[in-house]
Amino acid sequence: QKPELVILKLGELDNKTVVDIGAGPYGYFSFIIAGRTTARKVIALDIDAEAVQFMEDARRLLPEARRSKFEARLVQPDDPMLQSNEADVVLIVNTVTYFDDPVAYLTNLRKGIAEGGRLVLIDFKKRTTPIGPTVSERIAIGELEIILKKAGYATIKFDDRTLDYQYIVTAFK
Repeated sequence: QKPELVILKLGELDNKTVVDIGAGPYGYFSFIIAGRTTARKVIALDIDAEAVQFMEDARRLLPEARRSKFEARLVQPDDPMLQSNEADVVLIVNTVTYFDDPVAYLTNLRKGIAEGGRLVLIDFKKRTTPIGPTVSERIAIGELEIILKKAGYATIKFDDRTLDYQYIVTAFK
């Protein structure tokens, strides 16, 4: 997944709160961000209690100085359960297609993003690739653009070249 490139695409993380939605089962990006960046806090969200427990237990693998900056939370499938303006950067990787109502979810999510914050979505391109879900289980980048606009995100940037099999969409609050 080229995590170094993904982290670069998140933008400046110094002293920011980063939220990773759909972080389970292992907290892949959450732990990389918590361990390798100067983010103030990393919040890993998932709807699976076992995944959240695994991530909480794995916190001990982080450098001691970073452990208190990591938190795993159990959330509802239709609600990220963020406090108002809690997140500076939100990352959603290969998860949007699982939302029952993506417009409602992403609209609700906006409340949790601080003014000037950003949402970074990474998902599989809607074409046949050697890895990933079937094409019918993917969301086209243009469809995601429509969903984001309906959810109230005005400025949206698209990148379908950095990653081989996925695109990166950045939306600003």
